[in-house]
Amino acid sequence: MTLTLTLTLILTPTPTLTLAPTLTLTSHLSPCTLTCCKAAVQQLIKMKQAEIFREPVDWEALGLTDYLTVIATPMDLGTIGARLDVPADSAGVTTASYASALEVAADLGLVWANAQLYNQEGSWVWKEAEKMKAAAEKRMAPLVAAAQARLDAAAAAAAAAAEQARLGAATA
Repeated sequence: MTLTLTLTLILTPTPTLTLAPTLTLTSHLSPCTLTCCKAAVQQLIKMKQAEIFREPVDWEALGLTDYLTVIATPMDLGTIGARLDVPADSAGVTTASYASALEVAADLGLVWANAQLYNQEGSWVWKEAEKMKAAAEKRMAPLVAAAQARLDAAAAAAAAAAEQARLGAATA
């Protein structure tokens, strides 16, 4: 994760000086986190209940003409797996389509939320989505907690730097 703090000098007509901090977080999955996310998704894909979530809903073949009206962002386990399974470049660096485990967890959540939104509560699809959601949350919990902790630490560091800059400007 790269943390960049940019301080912009803002001059106003009155003799005050304002420093406006801007926080830019750039993040890529570490090789370890990428491996762990891939493993979690693969474990989910292998589950018996995952069968209907492994590929995109073929709404046309199923005659679900309102599917894209109800579901704004379709998502499935195969798509998540493909986004995680990016080959390394010539330097051996792998850049997955996800910036953090939080994004992977969000897409997993979207799979279950879509299934439960489109299908009636209590239906077998809804129930399978509920089981898969619990399994996904259990597998992703340590990765999500670590990613959130890194994000919180970066935000705290940026806030401290902004406060330091503000105090420095106040004494100038």
